[in-house]
Amino acid sequence: TRLKLNTTQELIIDSCVVLWSTYYRKTWKLWNNQQLKETEIYHQLMGLNLFTSRQISSLINKVKTEHDKIKELSKSQLKQQKAKLLNITKFIATEQKNISKLLDEINNLKVKLKNDISIKDKSILKEPKNKIHERLSKLTHSIKKKNLVLFNKKIKLNRLKRSIFILEQRIKFNKFKLCFGSS
Repeated sequence: TRLKLNTTQELIIDSCVVLWSTYYRKTWKLWNNQQLKETEIYHQLMGLNLFTSRQISSLINKVKTEHDKIKELSKSQLKQQKAKLLNITKFIATEQKNISKLLDEINNLKVKLKNDISIKDKSILKEPKNKIHERLSKLTHSIKKKNLVLFNKKIKLNRLKRSIFILEQRIKFNKFKLCFGSS
């Protein structure tokens, strides 16, 4: 059940929540962005005369814990993204080999068409010209589709590389983003 509060009590609670949230962000900036030591942060916050010693310790511990969680999550995310990068790179290499094979097949069919033109007795042709042209058309279409897929994968690969770089920088400098959501 919910406690029944009068307007004054609600306003007091709201102001406490706002105060805590504001100084949680300030503590985060001191710890994460400025990378001050715990004692320096403690003394800065104590100088404000807004919190007790225990409240400041609690605030600092909460920020440190959250920072460590985000750091570990970032490391895990980096590992996953590097695995994804490897898979996409392998896929691109495989598709490029497949396209190369299709191009070789197209060239062979063109040579075959050229050779078939020079044969005078058309009855000895192994494969009719229209079948060869049909096959050439299918191969060309297949190459276009594969190139489109490759183009999209390369875009994804570049985005992933950028994301990996950003994560590596955050981990390297021990600075992370803290999101409070929207309100």
